[in-house]
Amino acid sequence: MTGSDTGPSGQAQEGLDLGAVSAADFQDHITTEFQIVSQHTTHPIELVSAEEKPEYHAGLGIKRTPFVLLFKVSGDFREIAGDGSEAIHKEGFGRLNRLHVTRVVPPTPASEGVFLEVCFT
Repeated sequence: MTGSDTGPSGQAQEGLDLGAVSAADFQDHITTEFQIVSQHTTHPIELVSAEEKPEYHAGLGIKRTPFVLLFKVSGDFREIAGDGSEAIHKEGFGRLNRLHVTRVVPPTPASEGVFLEVCFT
């Protein structure tokens, strides 16, 4: 996994390779804060889980096991475009661009708040 959030001028860099990241890359970041960028708005989100989904079919040329990231949205954030334009980033981790982020039902009936899911197939 390579890449960084910003270059020397502070400009956003291209981002991490979506085909190379795996669920294992996120394990040490569960319960930590990332940022979601959607429709020109940035908002904090918490990584709840990173779960491999071997039953999903991997894309052409992708060798890693498909996986799903689940995030909890903090505060009142309603700006998810859901059209593949979102980005998620974290200082020291990197940036994932052109994601399809979807709003999902909370993982348990007792869970409160808004949850977002990103599938990597």
